[in-house]
Amino acid sequence: MIYNDKMAYYSSELNALYIHIPKAYGISIRRSLEKVGFKRICCKDIMNKKIGTYNVIRNNKFINENTFIFTFIRNPYNRFISGCNYVNKRCSYIIDIFDKLQLYSFWHIHMPQTRHMIIKNKIDYSHFNFIGLCEKISQDWSLLNTILKKRGLNQDLPVLTHENKSQNKINRKLDKKTLNFVNKHFPDDMALWIYIFSNHGLTK
Repeated sequence: MIYNDKMAYYSSELNALYIHIPKAYGISIRRSLEKVGFKRICCKDIMNKKIGTYNVIRNNKFINENTFIFTFIRNPYNRFISGCNYVNKRCSYIIDIFDKLQLYSFWHIHMPQTRHMIIKNKIDYSHFNFIGLCEKISQDWSLLNTILKKRGLNQDLPVLTHENKSQNKINRKLDKKTLNFVNKHFPDDMALWIYIFSNHGLTK
């Protein structure tokens, strides 16, 4: 799989940490961040772990109470469809075998977005300073650019280009089966996305 262990990126100059959520424009974002000095700090084999990215790396020696932590999340319906397209499988097929999916190979589908953000199993995102939306990527990327420049970034963030596009568009529409499945299996993702969308982003 393409994700490997590239799930967390840190800038020592800015004391800023990016958590890469799979199928949420993560490859495009982290490649742009690399151009302004962000470095991978994630451990190996993270995709074999069930506790999510932030839980794995939160005790890293670089991270402290002043670290600016940010991520981007995606509408759970779109993310699930994109994940199924990425492995060239129909959503109905993935839904039928969901409980039997191998974690490593289908990590980007199986792991809720919020699992990458919480500490242990506590539904709390207060340690995140900025949560952007893929559906508002231009607006939120521009806002992130402003924030990071205030923290010392001496250039604009590079314009995002859409990397890692799913070449196969086997699933194009949201049907009732997929809608019901996502609502049942990813309620925390949906609740957070609605909250961020309704409140025009989360910054602090």
